[in-house]
Amino acid sequence: YEEGKPIEQSLRNALLEDPGSVYDKYARQELRSLSELVQNSSGGTVAGVGERGTGTTMFVNRMMGTLELPWVSVECPVGEGFDGYLSALGKSLDIEQAGVTVDAILAALDQKGIRIIVIDNFLRLARPAMGGKREISRLSEFISWMHRDIFHILTMEKSAWHYLQRVRARQHMLEQVIVLPQWTEEQLADLIQARTQSVGIDPDYSRFTLPSLFDEAELNTLEERRRFGFYRILRSASAGNPEVALRLYIKSLSRLDDGRIMVKMPLTPHIDQLESAETEHLLILRVLSQSGYATPEEVRECLGVPLERVQN
Repeated sequence: YEEGKPIEQSLRNALLEDPGSVYDKYARQELRSLSELVQNSSGGTVAGVGERGTGTTMFVNRMMGTLELPWVSVECPVGEGFDGYLSALGKSLDIEQAGVTVDAILAALDQKGIRIIVIDNFLRLARPAMGGKREISRLSEFISWMHRDIFHILTMEKSAWHYLQRVRARQHMLEQVIVLPQWTEEQLADLIQARTQSVGIDPDYSRFTLPSLFDEAELNTLEERRRFGFYRILRSASAGNPEVALRLYIKSLSRLDDGRIMVKMPLTPHIDQLESAETEHLLILRVLSQSGYATPEEVRECLGVPLERVQN
């Protein structure tokens, strides 16, 4: 058989675009729980936690679209701490940058009747170094000091949540945590099919060899068995992460000389380098994964390793 070539970059980019309504079927129980919590509370703080790529931000935005309450969303700036958060909040409230003060923020919140503040990528407030949760404490104190019936929703990745648990930062401000589930096989299938249809391609599964472990004999045709077996493999290989599953799907597509697009076995990334890496390198990667951002000096202070080792 002709192996084919990887699909062109423009098609890869198109397949990675916004899935739209596919997310509407995801985490419905968690969405109801968060919605009820917000509507039945006069204030408080809750965290929405999910793996990177599972759609935590979109999940919160979906819920906000169902509520008739004034709200504002703030993207935590990278590396700017609590002061950067105040500036971003002021911008979201249409305050001139030069005029962003605590009093101006409180006045704008009152004037607009804001009931909910969404703080996206909340852990950017923390730093992976001694005293790194100080900025989180400043935000917690600010929320308490405001004396407003405003509900705060914080979003963060699951690795960041594990970090907060270890440093016991949760006890400072979070009243409840909603952990988003992995995507199901059916949800991933809907995502793949929606993206495939949106770009107008019809991949051919006729050369895809389905391992018996993933075969569903009850389906009517061999084409269906191959296709849905492929989705089952994606679910296993991606651990239910839609972004990982979609990227694996894209890597499994190849274009033949006659223009047809064939589906091959999805290949998971090689981890040989990670398995043979030094413990020091793995610790550095862990710090970066949990914090999302860190300067070489912060990593050095966190781990106590020479700066040149971090930079290299």
